[in-house]
Amino acid sequence: MITVATVPNCQQCRATIKRLTNAGHPPRVTNYQEDKTAQDAAIRNNWTSAPVVYAANNNGDVVRSWHGYNPHAIDLAIQAGYAN
Repeated sequence: MITVATVPNCQQCRATIKRLTNAGHPPRVTNYQEDKTAQDAAIRNNWTSAPVVYAANNNGDVVRSWHGYNPHAIDLAIQAGYAN
């Protein structure tokens, strides 16, 4: 499952959600301010742009994360099967 943690009025957030949805893998969408997993990833990696995106395996463990609109990371996560 891929989760997109968003902030208000975020074009990169909308583009990330749209790319995943158009690929047939609508993501789980959360509010960044309420998503502890996204906040932890942003702090750990010194990320300052939205969205914060993370992919979890079938056990719920975060296996990949990134920030901003990143088509390459989106495609890799889909190919790895994390978007199912």
